[in-house]
Amino acid sequence: MELIHTIPCLVCFGIVLVRVAMPPASAQPTTAASFEVATIKLNRNPPAGARAISLSAALSHGRLAFEAVTLKDLVQQAYDLQRDQISGCPAWCDSDSDRFDVIANAEDPNITKDRVMLMLQALLADRFGLTSHRDTKERSGFGLVVDREVLS
Repeated sequence: MELIHTIPCLVCFGIVLVRVAMPPASAQPTTAASFEVATIKLNRNPPAGARAISLSAALSHGRLAFEAVTLKDLVQQAYDLQRDQISGCPAWCDSDSDRFDVIANAEDPNITKDRVMLMLQALLADRFGLTSHRDTKERSGFGLVVDREVLS
């Protein structure tokens, strides 16, 4: 049995970010949500092999450090998405040739992950011109249903 679900998504300059549960409207990036200092540099010699990318692992004492990540990786971390929830991304935003090193420092060494996500959203808007709005998208899927007669 095929199911069709309508789920909220976030659209960013042609990138469709599909979310199952959207954060409250107050979670939108604001001008007050910014890092004290931030640098984003193109990394032309990324390390070989697969890497796990995690905002929690990259954050230590108010310092956020990502090495050789794609723009899609950054969007994924900023909006707390799974990789398959992002579609419509231009080829360059997930390209091995366009990887970035990001170092950003917050004033508060005890800053929360949620606050850093807002600050990363604002940083992406500032440095990459990322704009977003909320939308919905239909996705098809399958439902696994247990037959109660079999259980009896």
